[in-house]
Amino acid sequence: MSFSDNPPERVVDSGFRPRYQAAMAWMTYTPDGRQLDIEVAGGTWTATCDGVTGEATSAAEAIAAAIIDDTPAIGRNDFGLRVWIETQATRLETEAAL
Repeated sequence: MSFSDNPPERVVDSGFRPRYQAAMAWMTYTPDGRQLDIEVAGGTWTATCDGVTGEATSAAEAIAAAIIDDTPAIGRNDFGLRVWIETQATRLETEAAL
């Protein structure tokens, strides 16, 4: 067999680099002082707080599932907490995209 019968494979570098896909993790505290662990892997966000875990395709949904108690309570207002969640989620999703 000669070189002309089996030429080497030609490799072309297009310059394309996929986004970083490894798991990334963060730890922060909720406004009321509870530890919140958040990670993203493969497009799924997981948030854990006080033994409650939330999973979703967005950071905000995962965090909300982990920290907001859906039990009705008289006088409770989650508006400030939801604003905090959105702020944190925006920051985390921006960092994850780098």
